[in-house]
Amino acid sequence: MNFKKENLINHIPLFVSLFVFFITTFNFNQGVEFVDEGVLNMGAWRISEGQVPYRDFFIPYTPLSFYFLAFFYKIFGVSVITGRLTAIFLSAIFIFSIYLLSKKTINNPLFASIPIIFLTQAGMVSWHFASHHWLGNIFTIFSIYLALIFFETSAIK
Repeated sequence: MNFKKENLINHIPLFVSLFVFFITTFNFNQGVEFVDEGVLNMGAWRISEGQVPYRDFFIPYTPLSFYFLAFFYKIFGVSVITGRLTAIFLSAIFIFSIYLLSKKTINNPLFASIPIIFLTQAGMVSWHFASHHWLGNIFTIFSIYLALIFFETSAIK
């Protein structure tokens, strides 16, 4: 195999993304989050049992994250591990969305790695519960990415 320096440099954002994902999977089952994790898991469990938010119980957040986790509870069973594996899944999507957006908007591979590093430094992807923030952030990042693609390919400029 002939590795060229340019090929390796062009893949720095991918290597950083994989490293960030490794950090996430390493931390997924460490410690207990006493506030948000319990609220999220309990709400998702109640939804998986057929209850409806705001009718049967109150939740302090918007219900999408609860329904999202309840979907995985229905498939894999209700457990803390299911919630944490769902967090890893969301973390992978989050990292991938930042990777796509940074590769699309930043030409220099070294600089394209910086948003991914900041994401890790802020601790977002190392939370071990499927935070309601993540769904909003992922939606926003993918929306920006798709808007950039649309404006590149459309006649509207």
